[in-house]
Amino acid sequence: MDQETIRSLTTRFQSMMATRNRTRAADSAITSSSPDAPQAASFRRHPSYNELILLSHHVDRYDEPGLLDRALDAMDLAKLYEEADHSQESDQSLGYQDHLIKALLKWFKEEFFQWINAPSCSSCGSETEGLGSCAPDSSEQQNGAGRVELYRCKTNQTHVERFPRYDSPGKLLTWRKGRCGEFANCFTLLCIALGSRARWVYNYEDHVWTEVYSTKLQRWVHCDACENAWDSPLIYAVGWGKKMSHCVAFSSSGAQDVSRRYIREASQRLASKVPGEVMDTAIRDINQRLRSLVTQEERSLYIKEDTAELAELEGLMHRPTATVNTSETHARESGSTSWKEERGENGPTK
Repeated sequence: MDQETIRSLTTRFQSMMATRNRTRAADSAITSSSPDAPQAASFRRHPSYNELILLSHHVDRYDEPGLLDRALDAMDLAKLYEEADHSQESDQSLGYQDHLIKALLKWFKEEFFQWINAPSCSSCGSETEGLGSCAPDSSEQQNGAGRVELYRCKTNQTHVERFPRYDSPGKLLTWRKGRCGEFANCFTLLCIALGSRARWVYNYEDHVWTEVYSTKLQRWVHCDACENAWDSPLIYAVGWGKKMSHCVAFSSSGAQDVSRRYIREASQRLASKVPGEVMDTAIRDINQRLRSLVTQEERSLYIKEDTAELAELEGLMHRPTATVNTSETHARESGSTSWKEERGENGPTK
């Protein structure tokens, strides 16, 4: 995570915490009462620990009053449910909610959200070229922009186009454009609005996506709104040729290191950026904080799911990458060729 993004997250986090007393109090209680305090205290001083705690609060924004109703109003529900009905008739291997999320993936990419490599000039419609970035103005910052990209019109070079990188899911319901971050942020919100349990997945090599829990499959399922990809976790390592270190999933019910779902072989793995003990401590603290707010029945359910997921992830490490699905061999669709090359996502090295 670059320093500019960290500063942006920090600013939004501090503002959010001013109105969320329960979160700060719970964080303090967790770190002061853990039974392994002497050793864990040193892990909690590690910069990566603080970064993980900060990232865990990303999903708090989905709790904004009225936001789920606004998300429902933004969707073409009739079309989505009609598509789910049709798919369910021909495919009983998935649950109805699975088919609904698959319909959402397709509609989201094809009709609702727009990928932006470089914005067109709002004055004349011409192409633009990048000039760098700047801090957001007060209006942009209020709507969750951490930074603003600047582009010069190629026809009228006196015109500079501003492209705010909004991080507010509410703003994204109307803005409806961006790249990976905006896609995953808004799509995760829509999944929750449709009644799915959803997680926001953060990859340390600058990509984000969604996971939804399938009650039919009894596991978390990978979804990438940028690619209209469903249950294709190896698409990054195999199809894109992307090397990764860690992938961590966050939701309102906890966090999980899901790296093993997406990185199976040593050749696909980058050196660890977070010490294992620090990762484990952060995830344990996040889960304890969030689950202290729910019923014992819910806590028991989450612990049961954690156990099943850890067993699943361990089993994946013994499944050869050679058995990938066809959908996982697809090259990346979103993004310009030069942008994908810069990110190491333009296909496997020959």
